[in-house]
Amino acid sequence: MKNSISPSIDPLQPVHPAYCADPFVLNVRGVYYAYGTGGPDEGRAPQRPGDEHFVVLRSHNLTDWEDVGGALAPLPDPAMGNHFWAPEVAHGDDGNFYMYY
Repeated sequence: MKNSISPSIDPLQPVHPAYCADPFVLNVRGVYYAYGTGGPDEGRAPQRPGDEHFVVLRSHNLTDWEDVGGALAPLPDPAMGNHFWAPEVAHGDDGNFYMYY
């Protein structure tokens, strides 16, 4: 089954093979960024210093996605939790990205 937007995309197949639930996609000057939920059960929770909670993907065509790292550094106290989901991101006039979840 093909869709009418792009005949080369099968809507029943994911466009990115790794875990990226609850994706939020942001278009910034023709480049798309997808931010997806992660957590310990999905293998995206921080495992070592420098790891982040949310996967960040980048695409120029909404078909081919590249993993460009993560967002939201671990909280300093594990007792504060490590389950975060459904991020959304805004691109400010100052050039910074702002995430809320």
